[in-house]
Amino acid sequence: MEETIITEHPVTGDGSHGIILTTEAQFYLENAGKWARFLGIMGFIGSALILIGAIFAGSFFEAMMRMSPTMPQNGPAVGGTTITVIYGLMALLYFFPALYLYRFGAAAGRGVVYSSQQEVTDAIKNLKSFMKFVGVLVIIGLVIGIISFGGIILGLMAGHAMR
Repeated sequence: MEETIITEHPVTGDGSHGIILTTEAQFYLENAGKWARFLGIMGFIGSALILIGAIFAGSFFEAMMRMSPTMPQNGPAVGGTTITVIYGLMALLYFFPALYLYRFGAAAGRGVVYSSQQEVTDAIKNLKSFMKFVGVLVIIGLVIGIISFGGIILGLMAGHAMR
């Protein structure tokens, strides 16, 4: 593998241009791409399994509710549909990071093999999208966790005050 010039923008004060991917950097990028494609495919499979689970969980929940003698007539359809929608949304949330990883891996591999600046740029763009998506999910999870923890503390304090 020869060295590949990636950009045309000056990066140093000495007048040199571009970022050069050394043979070692190309090796790492290509290997990262292979692992990213693998993880992307596993994410697609996981997303499909969650979606299949959504359909069966909703149907199972609906059947269980119908067997309950205390359940009103319209209860089972609402419960099963709700579970299906929630799991469907989970599958959708799982799908996008897998898509970004797969696209990163595919573009990184093509970029190294064909010494293509555009493919490497597309790979980095998809890696950025993956990181941003997962980062936003982590922030949302942290906020929900903090709010939940605060709610638990307030609930415990209110319960203690009622004694």
